[in-house]
Amino acid sequence: MFVTIAIPVYNGESYLRDAIQSVVNQTFQDWELYLVNDGSTDGSLAIMQEYALRDIRIKVIDDGQNKGLVTRLNQSIEIAVGKYYARMDADDINDFNRFEKEVEYLEKIT
Repeated sequence: MFVTIAIPVYNGESYLRDAIQSVVNQTFQDWELYLVNDGSTDGSLAIMQEYALRDIRIKVIDDGQNKGLVTRLNQSIEIAVGKYYARMDADDINDFNRFEKEVEYLEKIT
């Protein structure tokens, strides 16, 4: 994997689909996506599981507990296998070529 993307989620049901879809629709396709559930009590976990069933690059991390953003980000960093790491919030929507541009830039400067 070239890019590991992490989205920590706490009760993001109303906007999570758009955030995930903005990753799936990227022009750059060499990525893995960790959807890290932080003890959501709405339908967020079901949405995460639905997308994980559709795309093997999408993985759901869920322990049923609310541990907070920093813990979840550190957790995703520990399991990331990509050369690069990107994070999003559950209400972020990416431009369709965000990761293509970022990887191209990072490859130039490294």
